[in-house]
Amino acid sequence: MPQLTNDSTLDRIHTIQRKFPDFQVDGIIFSDMSNIRYLSGFTGSDGILVLDSEGARLLVDGRYTVQAVREVRQIPVVQYSNKIDGIELAVRDLNLKRIGFEASLVCVDMHQALTRRLKKSKLVPLADELRMLRACKDDHELLIMKKAAAIASKALAALAKEIRPGWTEREIALQLEMKARRSGGEQVAFETIVASGNNAALPHARPTNRKIKKGDFVVVDFGVKY
Repeated sequence: MPQLTNDSTLDRIHTIQRKFPDFQVDGIIFSDMSNIRYLSGFTGSDGILVLDSEGARLLVDGRYTVQAVREVRQIPVVQYSNKIDGIELAVRDLNLKRIGFEASLVCVDMHQALTRRLKKSKLVPLADELRMLRACKDDHELLIMKKAAAIASKALAALAKEIRPGWTEREIALQLEMKARRSGGEQVAFETIVASGNNAALPHARPTNRKIKKGDFVVVDFGVKY
């Protein structure tokens, strides 16, 4: 995927910060990795992004420190040993009093832990306020979407020339994903659906060992991340 520029990262963060008065918060804790990647460029699978009115900091454990430092620009990277400890330290250091959080992502256990530890702060659930965060695509996102679509189309077109009766649904899915990765895809966007014969009537069928037969309808539903 093309690297986010420093300006892109800061523009996205500033857009969120300008909404703080509307959200009635002075900071936000992000735990959704899609949102964290969108705002910082970090592609790891775990971490926390804390925003205040003036900046941001990315919190990660030791597994991701080197990766985060390589990928993230303009945002300090802070390593923690315990996630709740790391959040508490950041909140106290930034003197946050009303802290927004992703209500649909934070589990009860984490919410209770934060409530116990952040007794001088108020946790403010944000749901609809954040759902539109990535709805308006910038030029960087449009470029990525076009490239991902091109990779997916190329992979499917190549597979269509090779597929033959006797292939199983799983073999088709595997070949499709391999072709997408070889063309530059980072990974599939969701679990690939390949369904043939009667299986094609299942809206979210999983590939099976069923062999396709001549004349079968074959439903393929897949996407590519780039």
